[in-house]
Amino acid sequence: MIPRRLDKFIADCTGLPRREIHRRLQHDAVRIERPAPWESPHPWPETLIYADDRVFFEQELLQPRPPSSYFMHHKPMGVVSTTSSPSGAPCLGPTLDALPAGTFPVGRLDRDTTGLMLMTDDGDLAHLLLHPKFHIEKEYILRIPGPLHPDDPRIARALEGIELNDGPARALRARVVASGDDHSLLGLVVDEGRKHLVRRMARALDLRLQHLHRARMGELTLGELARGETRALSEVEIAALWRAVGGHERVMRRRLGALFRIARDRRAEERPDLRLEHYLEDAGQTIADSINLSTT
Repeated sequence: MIPRRLDKFIADCTGLPRREIHRRLQHDAVRIERPAPWESPHPWPETLIYADDRVFFEQELLQPRPPSSYFMHHKPMGVVSTTSSPSGAPCLGPTLDALPAGTFPVGRLDRDTTGLMLMTDDGDLAHLLLHPKFHIEKEYILRIPGPLHPDDPRIARALEGIELNDGPARALRARVVASGDDHSLLGLVVDEGRKHLVRRMARALDLRLQHLHRARMGELTLGELARGETRALSEVEIAALWRAVGGHERVMRRRLGALFRIARDRRAEERPDLRLEHYLEDAGQTIADSINLSTT
């Protein structure tokens, strides 16, 4: 196990939200035991937890559990993408309550947008899927009034790029899914996650949006999944998501990189973390050398 922050470790073991964990840390709910020669540290949220540490939460020994929950949900119209709703609007809380503890939605859809949402207890995968640098494709189906032809200049503009108030945006691909006198369906593929991006693009293109639906995320499609229904992802689908973000190795590199930065910063502040430096030396002396770490 790569060392991780105490609050993340507790969240992975218990499924509790970070805010609640931080509250309990202030009330001495956590005790950490470390093997000799390392001294047991104070349980700050950022305290690093190693594989041979023992963490007691509310006097019970925590046992790490690997991520195991991966679900696809077809969000209906009118449901907000939060776990609770102070206003009383329908939300994802009942759906998540029926799934394994610790499962959470990956990103959000607008209240009036329907379609594919992912839910998981795998924080590493969720982080990578939402990170803008991985450019995970998402296909949206826009319902607009009247006929729409493939040579409509608004489609060309979407592909060329349009200027929004927070920078340019463009569709990677566009296709007329259906065209009729009453309404048409336009498919747009984007690889960004900016807030209300597709709706704002539609306004800028003068497309009078009647409804917005997310049909695909990465290689995953809703298929026959009915609105409001949820199903577990197959092993093939989970593997496809990991391929899209560069595989498990990318998570390992990202975590190690973060740990090296912590070790470097603490040594620069003249409060070296000797256990962390010892761990990193074992993980790869050549990497440690590259940032001039030393335990002497």
